[in-house]
Amino acid sequence: MTLPGVLLLDDHPLVTDGLKLALEKSGLFEVVAVCRTAQEGLDALNTLFLLPRIALVDYRLPGPVNGLDFGIEVRNRYPQMAVVLMSSSNLEAYYPEMKAVGIMGCLNKLSDAKRFAATLSMVMESKQYFAVDENDQALTPSEIVILKLIWKGMSSSQIATQLSRSKDTIDTHRRNMVKKLGLKSNNALLKYAVKQFGG
Repeated sequence: MTLPGVLLLDDHPLVTDGLKLALEKSGLFEVVAVCRTAQEGLDALNTLFLLPRIALVDYRLPGPVNGLDFGIEVRNRYPQMAVVLMSSSNLEAYYPEMKAVGIMGCLNKLSDAKRFAATLSMVMESKQYFAVDENDQALTPSEIVILKLIWKGMSSSQIATQLSRSKDTIDTHRRNMVKKLGLKSNNALLKYAVKQFGG
């Protein structure tokens, strides 16, 4: 029996390697292409002999095209394909737009392997899944702003001054992000920020 094919699109090899292993280990899916950019993804879809059933796509891609734009293009070209987005940030504000253009789901990147496999199985049955129940694990808009300032090399005191907040508030956000992301220290948080926003 041929397993449903999945295209993975994310510019972080650690993410795609982990997802490929998890999805194939589930015995429910076959990863038929791994791509780093939107253009690579479209090129792969143009050349694959059998079209994947699902594209699992990072919302934040390098270059001018984000995951939602890619999903819209895929839906226009290949309406029989399902698109599921993923992100480490809270994208709930974008869910209405995603649903309106036919995106079938949005997953938190921090979800475990079983959640990814279960969600793709739901999508195979034409059911949508949007990770509202996982928002407590996702970064809030305020945390994303702070994370970007950490990436720029700013200290908690400097961030507090720029955002008109207390240093204690910024430190609390730092601790929350470290916990949410499963990291061990502020130094690990800085490395995470560099990986997310560029070195």
